[in-house]
Parts: sequence; C-alpha cells; structure tokens
Amino acid sequence: MGFGIMFFGCILLAETAGTELAGFLLLYFGMRTACEHCDCFVLPKKLCYAGMALSAVKLAMQITKAFGITLMNATAEGYFASIYTAFMVFFYAAFFVGIARIADETGLPSIKSMAYANVVLSSLFMVLSRVCYALVSFAPAELLGDHKAQVLGTAMLLPILVMLLSAILVFRCYMHICLEGDEDMEQKKNSFKSPVDFYEKDRYKRNAQSGKKNIHHKKKK
Repeated sequence: MGFGIMFFGCILLAETAGTELAGFLLLYFGMRTACEHCDCFVLPKKLCYAGMALSAVKLAMQITKAFGITLMNATAEGYFASIYTAFMVFFYAAFFVGIARIADETGLPSIKSMAYANVVLSSLFMVLSRVCYALVSFAPAELLGDHKAQVLGTAMLLPILVMLLSAILVFRCYMHICLEGDEDMEQKKNSFKSPVDFYEKDRYKRNAQSGKKNIHHKKKK
C-alpha cells in the first residue's frame, strides 16, 4: 500500500532538519503506490508537488544563507514562512483525512480517530510554531526577557511533534492495513522491525499485488 515509503517521508518532514524536499518526494512515491489501490490519497499526492516546490525554495534559502547570500529580505522571508506554514497545515489535514478514509474502509476505528485528532493537533502545533517564531523575530526584547531561548526552542520543537504524530499514524497503518491476499502473511519471530524491514516488506507487497486495484484489508493478528 505504500505506507513503508510514506513512513520514511514523514520522518524527513521535520522542519529543522532541512530534509523536507526528500520527505515530500518519498511521500509522493508512497501515495502513488497507494493510489493504485484506492483513491484516499489523490489530493495529498497532488499537494506533494507544491510541497516539493516550496521545500526546494526553503532549502535554497538555507544553503545560500550558510554562505552569506540573501535571496529574500526579512519581510519576504516572513511572508514565505507564513505561506509555508499555511501549506503544511493544509497538507497534513488532507493527508490525515486520507488515512481516516482508508481506516474507515478497513474497519479500524482507532486509527480513524487518531487521524482526525491529528488534523486538529497538527494545525494547532504548526500555527503555534509560527507564532513563536514571529515573537522571537518581532516582539520587543522586554516582552520575552530571558525566555527568548525557550520560545525559540518551542518553535523548533512543535513541527517535530507533528512529524512524530504523522510517523506513528503511518506506522500503525503499515502494521494493520494490507492488500487482499496478505492478511495471513507470516510474521517474523522477532517483533522488532527496522525501517529496512518496513521498506522490504512494503516492496514485496507492491510487487506481489501490482495488478490489483482498489483492494485493501485489515491485517489479521
């Protein structure tokens, strides 16, 4: 179903790491695989194009700034950051709603509930992160006082929390949702699975079920 690739993509969406471009690229490929079997990820897959474009601009700004080159003035950077945050709120909402839909179709109410909760939490955390960045950049020094470092740390931490929420949700989908014929797939004796195991098993499922459309099931325990 592509959830193994999506898991890697979610991990790379932490805004402080500069890996968002690679994250959106992996999410796109994972969603493209999922779209071969259901239409739950059609919108977020399309949004990955915009995500890759915005992330490329952001990465270019980070690289040039490291060399002392400024692509945008402070005002333009502020507008761009606000646009990027607004896009991420919309992207995460579309992504989580897609997961809620497939969880509903496969009879997984707990995953569905978590997906809808993530819509609210991700929106709240992303907006709060941008507010914290704005306070650090534009608030009078006496307003923050000695708490400026804590506010900046909060601004950086909140997108990481959103990334963790999305990664955990996708991991649950990977563990519980599969294509028809994979419900009785033999479980490994060791319950711990590395990210490489996730990718290899996901690739096996894609190859084995490449000719099947719109078929997905809850995995048997």
